[in-house]
Amino acid sequence: MTYTANQQKNRQIVIDALKSQNVKAFLDLIGYTEGTDIAHGYYTLYGSGKFNSLSKHPNIVVKAGNFSSTAAGRYQILNRTWLLTANSLGLTDFSKLSQDMSAVYLIYKRGALNLLINGKFLEALFKCAPEWASFPKDKTGVSYYPPQKAKSVTKCQEFYKSRGGKGFFFYSPIPTPVMNRQDQQTTFFQFLQSLVGTSQKNS
Repeated sequence: MTYTANQQKNRQIVIDALKSQNVKAFLDLIGYTEGTDIAHGYYTLYGSGKFNSLSKHPNIVVKAGNFSSTAAGRYQILNRTWLLTANSLGLTDFSKLSQDMSAVYLIYKRGALNLLINGKFLEALFKCAPEWASFPKDKTGVSYYPPQKAKSVTKCQEFYKSRGGKGFFFYSPIPTPVMNRQDQQTTFFQFLQSLVGTSQKNS
């Protein structure tokens, strides 16, 4: 197949990125948060149904709960989004590789690909929240599209690392210790003693 210059450029960016373990782990993370990290993930319709052929995007509108969507495949790509990415990459089917390439291209278009490759996981995660509703938009863990639910930052981070993702993780919740009344009194007494000690040194 002959590709345009722009398609060749986009394809090279995506193909090179797919060599990165961080990118591979991030793709697995999308599958995890979207509920498609399963054997038939590439054949999954919105709402967990299945389609049979990867020759093209199924473009089937599925109603689940209060939402209707054409999302399909491992990365739950909408048909209208697929048409854009397929054109940008010169994709002619909905194969596993085409789905992978499309997802990486979407990460790239969100300005998150270089961040991800360079280990800036949280920045990449939050930048991709408008693309995948199951991603948290910030440290609060809220979806970009409420009332849809997103996975927590902690769960995303733990899963990403479990799949070999590397990087700088700036979010590590530290539980606040709960002191009983006796501990509080002891701490206050120690504080008073430190004040007295300081006063004596300065006198």
